[in-house]
Amino acid sequence: MKSIRNWSIRTRLLATFLGVLIPYLALAGVGAVGFNLLWRSIREVQKEAVREIAGAADLQLALVNLLVPANHYLITGDTGEREEFERRLARARDVLARMERMGLEHPEELRALAEIRGRLPQIEALSREILALPDPRAARAAPARLKALEAIGEEMAAALGRFRAAAEREIAEKIERRAALMGRVTAAARAALIVSEAGGVGLALIFARWVGGPLQAIA
Repeated sequence: MKSIRNWSIRTRLLATFLGVLIPYLALAGVGAVGFNLLWRSIREVQKEAVREIAGAADLQLALVNLLVPANHYLITGDTGEREEFERRLARARDVLARMERMGLEHPEELRALAEIRGRLPQIEALSREILALPDPRAARAAPARLKALEAIGEEMAAALGRFRAAAEREIAEKIERRAALMGRVTAAARAALIVSEAGGVGLALIFARWVGGPLQAIA
C-alpha cells in the first residue's frame, strides 16, 4: 500500500477536493435534517389547532341542536320530538367524549369541558320534563322550564367560548416557541457556516502546500 507521501498528483487533487467539500456537505445535511424536524413540528401544531377548533365547532352545534326538540314540542306537541331528542343527546355525548379523548393539556380547556360535562345532565333532565308533558301547550310551568333550559345553553356556549380562546392562546404560544426555535437554528447554522468557511480556507492552504510540493519538484 502506497504511503501518503507517494500519492500521485491526481490522487492528491481528488483528496483535496473531497477534504474541502465533505465539511460543507455534512453541514448541509445537518441543516436539512434540523429544518425538516422543525417543519414537521410546526405541521403538528397546525393539525392540533384544526382538530381542536373543529371539535369545538362540532360540540357547539350538537349542544344547540340538543335544545331544539323541547322547544319544538312546546310549540307543536309532536311526540316524535322525544325520539329526536334521544338521537341528539347521543350525538352530543359522542362529540363531547371525542373532545375529551384529544389529550388536551391546557387547564382552561379542561375546565371548560368539565363544565359542559356537568351541565349536560341538567339539559337532559329539563328536556325530559318538558317532553314528558301530556299537553305541553296547556302546561303553565313549561315556559319557565324552557327558559331555564335556554339559560343553561347560554352557560355552555360561554364555556365553549372560553375553550376556543384558550385553544387559540395555546396555539399562538406554541407557534411563537417554534418560531423562536427556528431563529436559534438559523443563527446556529450561520455560525456553523462561518466556522466551516474558515476551516475550508485553512484546509485549502494546507492542501495547496501538499499538492504544490510535487509540482515544485517537477518544475
